Amino acid sequence: MNLPKDDELRILFETINKQIENISAFNKYLSHELKTPLMSIMSQLDVLSIKYPNENIAQLKDKILFIKNIIDSLNYLLLIEAKKYKIQYSDFNICEFIKDYCQKINLNAQIMCNHNTIKTSKELFSLVLKNLLENMKKYSLKDPQITITDKFISFENKSTQIKNIEKLTEKFYKE
Repeated sequence: MNLPKDDELRILFETINKQIENISAFNKYLSHELKTPLMSIMSQLDVLSIKYPNENIAQLKDKILFIKNIIDSLNYLLLIEAKKYKIQYSDFNICEFIKDYCQKINLNAQIMCNHNTIKTSKELFSLVLKNLLENMKKYSLKDPQITITDKFISFENKSTQIKNIEKLTEKFYKE
């Protein structure tokens, strides 16, 4: 902007930009402070799981990775909002990704791949896919189905009827 230094609009924009930088710096600090103890707990659970193999330890490790993924997702989103993240597009095999992630989270879904490769940001697209697949695992009563075509990815989740379908895309909405 080419406004005088004492212009109210320029001062407002500079203030907003400074607040965005402060939020970003706080997020980096918070992210580091949360990840450090999580990874410490994870390493201790790794040692415990060697000495005492146990399903509960594996579940705890999964929960820690879930929290870490939330932190990483938040970092991506804040970087994108601050326009500090350059989105890199590449080809990746969506069917392979979905199959691998379903296996990782023990989601027994029927996957029909009519198209394999897409060109997008793998990091960002995988955030969306992981969220959808984890929700499918949590809320599907039986036989979830995923269909991938050249234009669509369809997630059929046989669960209870959604009562307020119009609210489904609202932030933090749960039913």
